[in-house]
Amino acid sequence: MAKKAAPAGQQSIFAKDEKPIDMIELDKLELDPENPRFGNADGTKTSQIEILDSIVGDYGIEDVISSLAVNGYFPAEPVIAIKQKKSSKYRVVEGNRRLAACLVLAGEPRAKNQAKRTQSYQELQESHQQPPITQIPVIWFNEGESPKELISYLGVRHLAASMPWDSYAKAAWIARVVRDGDLSLDDISRMTGDQHKTIARLLHGYNVVDQLIKCGLFNPEASYRKGRGSNADFAFSWVYTLLGYPAVRKRLGISDIPRPDPIPESHLEDARVVFLRLLGNRDVPDGHPAIDDSRQIGDYAAAIADDTRFKLVRKGYTVDEIEAELQPANERISEGFDEAEKNLGDLVKLVAESPPSSAQAAELLSQVLKIRNMASALQAAVMKALDDGEEAMPNG
Repeated sequence: MAKKAAPAGQQSIFAKDEKPIDMIELDKLELDPENPRFGNADGTKTSQIEILDSIVGDYGIEDVISSLAVNGYFPAEPVIAIKQKKSSKYRVVEGNRRLAACLVLAGEPRAKNQAKRTQSYQELQESHQQPPITQIPVIWFNEGESPKELISYLGVRHLAASMPWDSYAKAAWIARVVRDGDLSLDDISRMTGDQHKTIARLLHGYNVVDQLIKCGLFNPEASYRKGRGSNADFAFSWVYTLLGYPAVRKRLGISDIPRPDPIPESHLEDARVVFLRLLGNRDVPDGHPAIDDSRQIGDYAAAIADDTRFKLVRKGYTVDEIEAELQPANERISEGFDEAEKNLGDLVKLVAESPPSSAQAAELLSQVLKIRNMASALQAAVMKALDDGEEAMPNG
């Protein structure tokens, strides 16, 4: 296996170990089952075929594979891999989409479900007189090295630079490297230039979700509010945004410093309610969320923080219903009168412009009389309130 010196750009990334670039055969390179971008932080997808199909279906490879077919593999873009201890395989930790495109273009067995793409792009490859791709450039590390510069490079690349992951993939990666002791939360914040505590909020969200799932208090698949990217089951961005409010963390008993299983047992029921009304649950009666739009998250946080409003959250009220319920009576009466006047005015205009038939008028008359009686009763109540107020006034 011939070795080539790393281009200057790659040397600057891994200057400490001066890692060379090796050309490694495709059949020795494995797609990473633990890549957070694929929504499997715990490596639940173990089949290489399943991972490849997920990459093609969820993220697409058309731009990469078309470039490979026309131009070949650009040698200055090595993938990064970990050499496995118990085999001759290399697990690719950076460049999985490129590897997937190469496997499809080569018609490799792991791409058996992509036969149509293989045929189409191999024809394009032949028309541009490009040779088949059987090996690609790789920078690799031995399993167990866990070099900090590699972890830092991947973090900067996917958390803050040109190839960002979605929010859940970022959170899963942060949780994993912090758990494994590769980097601290401060390390990640510094290397990404995070000045808004976004890294901490992402980890808060991931840890809270993980705990509630383990406790059986949250079923992501039943959520009304769906996500995208690596996590399509629920809107993770709503979760970490909500947990950014100190009053919400206080309601759930969560420390400002992220840690695993952050919710005390005494606060788990409150957390269940908060998640139920944030994202909804299709599996329970009246499982609709309390908000319809991410712009209402701030209002929802305020409702969680207030004891009176939180009681209504428990009962299934939406944030709009809560505000209506707690609105002062005089404001509700005034708004009700305004709405009633508008509706009656619209009806008067409509009947005048398009008079009903005699039969229709007969049917409508009972409703008109009912409304008149209600208006008379309302008038009597207002007049009584006026008389009572005058009697209570001291004689001048």
